[in-house]
Amino acid sequence: MELRAVSARDWLTPLAVLVPILATLVAAVAALVTWPPLILGAVAAGLAVTAVAGRRTYGARISLATAGVTLVAGVVASFIFLWAVLSTSICGKSIADAWVWVPWTGATLVYLAVGSYGFRTLRPVFVVPMGLLCGAFTLLALVRVVPGTPGYCD
Repeated sequence: MELRAVSARDWLTPLAVLVPILATLVAAVAALVTWPPLILGAVAAGLAVTAVAGRRTYGARISLATAGVTLVAGVVASFIFLWAVLSTSICGKSIADAWVWVPWTGATLVYLAVGSYGFRTLRPVFVVPMGLLCGAFTLLALVRVVPGTPGYCD
């Protein structure tokens, strides 16, 4: 196997599209919790930022299609996550303060790594949503293994 140099631009360019997609999901959840009609503005603004960020390298159409499919995958992942939390021993688990960042950071890194791979293989519409689902499953696994008190839900 031969080593070769890869420019930082090739590795960092997908992040310009992946970060707004993830921020759109976070803003949509925050809007849903705060005031539900605000979700329309959060999603519209997130899609606009994603289109502008990906227009130069990938094209606005690919960026918007990827964001749209990833948002749908985010809704599916939310229901899977809710089901898994309520039906396992992580329901009500109290994680020690020093370990709270571990599951979220691990899930975000998995999403960004798989999503970057998707943009580098020029199949982002299929791979980025899978990256989001892999990140959600990573979050579940890490919440299960980090130290904390066992949970119990009625």
